[in-house]
Amino acid sequence: MKFKFAGQEIEIDDNTLKDALEKQTQVELPKPNGLVIRTPEEEETFKTNIRTEAKQTGVEITIKEYRDKLGLSFEGKNMDAFTEAYKKKVLEEANIQPDTKVKALESDIEKLRNNIQTIQSEKERVENQFQSFKIGTQIQTEIGSIIPQNTVIPKDDMITIIKTNMILQSKMVKR
Repeated sequence: MKFKFAGQEIEIDDNTLKDALEKQTQVELPKPNGLVIRTPEEEETFKTNIRTEAKQTGVEITIKEYRDKLGLSFEGKNMDAFTEAYKKKVLEEANIQPDTKVKALESDIEKLRNNIQTIQSEKERVENQFQSFKIGTQIQTEIGSIIPQNTVIPKDDMITIIKTNMILQSKMVKR
């Protein structure tokens, strides 16, 4: 005959069961493979041990993942070794990075200075060009107001001739 106990089937020989009922005695039953019977205290100890072991395994896996991710090298899988290796790496990087950052910032400052000089030169060039245009317009307006309307040579040509003459004379005076 088969009995189900704690999710496991236990088969007991019919003669053994019949003898036990007739004699009203205690009978040793065969234990099926995989069936574990514990007292409540043993079960609690078993669960505590499993939790502790699972927790430790989780910590070791996490430490290994972060060791690889952060490029750390140390022996063991405990938190103390990880902490020491990480602290050492941070201190090494802290000593290297400020110098690198300062050099990068100095390079950026130099680039900005060059950009400022270029922009200032361009600004001066544009201002000079505008001043020349403005003066040229004023001269053209003044000359245009002096020349009479009805001349043999068109008024615009006369203005161009006079301006060209003035430019040539100013170049000769500079020599």
